[in-house]
Amino acid sequence: MVISDHGQAMPETLHAGFNGMPNPEDLPEGGWGMGLIHALADSTHYIRDAQGNHLYVSKQLA
Repeated sequence: MVISDHGQAMPETLHAGFNGMPNPEDLPEGGWGMGLIHALADSTHYIRDAQGNHLYVSKQLA
C-alpha cells in the first residue's frame, strides 16, 4: 500500500530507525498513527520527492 500526500515532510523521528512506540512528549501534534503502522506492518519505507510524500507499507497476508 502507498499513502501519498502533498503536505509537509514527515519528521525524521517518525520514520527513521523506528524502535517501538514513541514518547508522546517528543512528537508533534499526532504521531501515534505511525507507531501503529510500524507495529502492524512487515515493512515501511518513506520518501519525499517533487510529487510529495509517499509512505510505502507492506504486510504479508496468510
